[in-house]
Amino acid sequence: MPNDCGFSDNASARFADFIRVALGNEEHVENLNYAEQCLGKTLEQYFVKDFWKDHKKTYQNRPIYWLFSSKKGAFQVIAYMHRMNAYTAERVRSKYLLPYIEHLEAEIDKLDARRAELSTKETKQLQTLKKQLDECREYHERLQVVAEQAISFDLDDGVVVNYAKFGDILQKIK
Repeated sequence: MPNDCGFSDNASARFADFIRVALGNEEHVENLNYAEQCLGKTLEQYFVKDFWKDHKKTYQNRPIYWLFSSKKGAFQVIAYMHRMNAYTAERVRSKYLLPYIEHLEAEIDKLDARRAELSTKETKQLQTLKKQLDECREYHERLQVVAEQAISFDLDDGVVVNYAKFGDILQKIK
């Protein structure tokens, strides 16, 4: 999800922390700039739009990071398969999706309060936020059903078998 959502553990922030720890604080900005130069885009853009595709390709459609995603990608959370358990779907729902829905509602309320003076760009942003909110609410309904099932899995069964247990709350791998 974008950096402005308020989650301190988003992928681009975690990557930046890794770079700081691995390569030191002295040239941290230069190292991040170099990584973005190599990617040809910002870290946020890469993790939101391209990481999942690259990861699936690297692991030949047997990803070890799983993408919890709403239908059009308004909400996306990556989970590491080896750390998942029966409560992961509930954690995604309660720790990320519900706060994100609240974030969207707050952003919509801010724009709605100024509805009469919104620019064309802000009006379009308001419409986009409302669509994203509807998408996230619909995803919440589907995610809650899966979370209540508390699905556990055996890593020995492999990615394809285990991934299928979660149905359409995960991004398709093929």
